[in-house]
Amino acid sequence: MQRLPPALVAVDLGRWICYYDCNEKVSYEEKHAYLPPDLEAITHQHREYRWRRVTIELRRLYGHHLNHKVLKRLLGVWDLRLTRSARRTKPSRIHQTIQSFGGRANLAAPLKGMGPFQVMCTDSTELRFADARQKAHMTSIIDHVSRMAYGWDVGGSPQMRIGSVGHPAGDRGPSPIRCYVCGHVFS
Repeated sequence: MQRLPPALVAVDLGRWICYYDCNEKVSYEEKHAYLPPDLEAITHQHREYRWRRVTIELRRLYGHHLNHKVLKRLLGVWDLRLTRSARRTKPSRIHQTIQSFGGRANLAAPLKGMGPFQVMCTDSTELRFADARQKAHMTSIIDHVSRMAYGWDVGGSPQMRIGSVGHPAGDRGPSPIRCYVCGHVFS
């Protein structure tokens, strides 16, 4: 076992403090100065890669064994951005059909001559409360022309029960929808 220098024994310090202070400190950028050209080559060639794949490519192509945390820190220090291009989702069949008709598919054209009480729309909204731990659903019936809400319901599920509150049928089946403005009943 090696003996400690008398100065370290006098102040009751270990040998490691001498090695820590005596060795030359190198900044993070200087320690990994060889990486930027290789990183730029990988990020320009494979724009879809994120840090995990870039780490694997650095190891495979250039033999640089880096921890992913080191790579993330270096990308931040050098302002290198991993520009990932997201793929577009495939349009649904309904969207494809409407696009195939081009300008001939105007779904709102038949509704232009409609008056009040002829076309009704429903709208369902999820309301979160209690620090987003609970939710309620508000469902409403809206007139297409005037955008007036004729009926609404708030409950724990998005089911339409408008008009069934206080109705003798209850939740046993479909019940008429009562307009809360004018009292008109829709069946």
